Amino acid sequence: MQLRRCLVIGALVALVVGLGPAAWSQQVPQATCLDCHEGEGMEYAVVTSTPFIEIPAGNTTEYDVTVANPWLHDIASSLVTVNLTEAPGLSFDKPDDISRNESMEVPPGEARNVSFPVQAGATAVVATMTQTEDVSERGANDVDSRLVLPDGTVVGAGHDGIDSGDPAGLNLPEREPSKANTVERIIVRDDRLATTGGWNFTMERVGGDGTDPVEAQVDVYYNATPTQSQRITDTIGPNAADSATFDIKGSQEGEATITYTVTVTDYYEHPDGVQSQDEGNATLEGERTFTVGQTLETGDAGPAVPPEPPINWILNARIWGEATGFIGLFLIPFSLVLGGAFGRKNVLWMNKITQSARLRVLWHNALSFILLGVSIIHLILFLIEPVYSWSVGFVWGGTASLALVGLGITGAYQRRIAREIGYAKWRLLHIAMATTFVAATMAHVLIDGAHFDFLRNAIGLN
Repeated sequence: MQLRRCLVIGALVALVVGLGPAAWSQQVPQATCLDCHEGEGMEYAVVTSTPFIEIPAGNTTEYDVTVANPWLHDIASSLVTVNLTEAPGLSFDKPDDISRNESMEVPPGEARNVSFPVQAGATAVVATMTQTEDVSERGANDVDSRLVLPDGTVVGAGHDGIDSGDPAGLNLPEREPSKANTVERIIVRDDRLATTGGWNFTMERVGGDGTDPVEAQVDVYYNATPTQSQRITDTIGPNAADSATFDIKGSQEGEATITYTVTVTDYYEHPDGVQSQDEGNATLEGERTFTVGQTLETGDAGPAVPPEPPINWILNARIWGEATGFIGLFLIPFSLVLGGAFGRKNVLWMNKITQSARLRVLWHNALSFILLGVSIIHLILFLIEPVYSWSVGFVWGGTASLALVGLGITGAYQRRIAREIGYAKWRLLHIAMATTFVAATMAHVLIDGAHFDFLRNAIGLN
């Protein structure tokens, strides 16, 4: 009998170990933000624009695109692009081009800056550094030039094997120091131009010991284009809003349609164990149709920030699903001890505490049925809530649930089953069910548990 029991228990343990790798992938899948949080009332952002009805021809008018944050997350950054392709009577009021040229000495180990503004609507920034002729024939001193944007972005040429002390810590491309009249040119034409404000053209002497002057030339171009972009770099917190402002000019009367596109980066810090990215990008589009005429007339824009959305009960389904899992885990050892799972001494000790064998069995039965009810609620809640795929926990949670149902059946019909197959075989069957339940539950907690990442990391399951 002991040998048979050990073989059954060994087979169940082997089953758990053997099926383990197949279930290690049952983590929370990567998903878009709305896949998990739309039930809670999430929107990536609410985008509105100045509610023009009519603007005057011949004048420059400010057009605002407002990005509002309606949910629990932060909007870390926003790129706002306005398109006038469908508005033939409108154009962007562009600033004048900028052209600056400075000659300066750059002592060894030091840096010099040429500061200049970049406004909305810039189409190109060209920064050129030219070293003067080297009459010593030893080669020009190595000067590292780069553009530093207001948000800390660094654009430019690197140098060969010398640490420039770049605070952004970027791995800039290397170049070899060349002979005299070295020229470095940095050209920016992409959406980095939407980062407006004070830019710096920085030159740092990182090689050689000369102080020969360098020539710095900066050009900022504002060619007429049908689109302009601006970046909102400030974080937009929950229930807050920020705007990008564009100067538009009406040139001829008639109907005009402005389209706008906003790309936002949302940030939401997930709890430990939820394998989802904390940042998500989304693109939202809209348009505004109005008349270019003689007067300025605007409508009602409505509230800048929408009312705070209610927290949907589906969010609580996940919370209570996790809570019932912990409650069930807490009840398991008490049920095992009351059932005498740890041998004769365990039975005699619990009989003494409960004052009779009959009361011990009644307590064991009652606690086991409570555990079964909690497990069923746990299963239903996780089938309802949207964060976890239904397949998460299917292998181990499903195995534990089936074993628990088997425990309930063999416990409730103990006398009938024992009369049919004998008490010894019934007891072996009940113990096998209990062993399967406990082993599958422990695997479920370890492999699928949302709050047990530290254990998975410790044993290398993640």
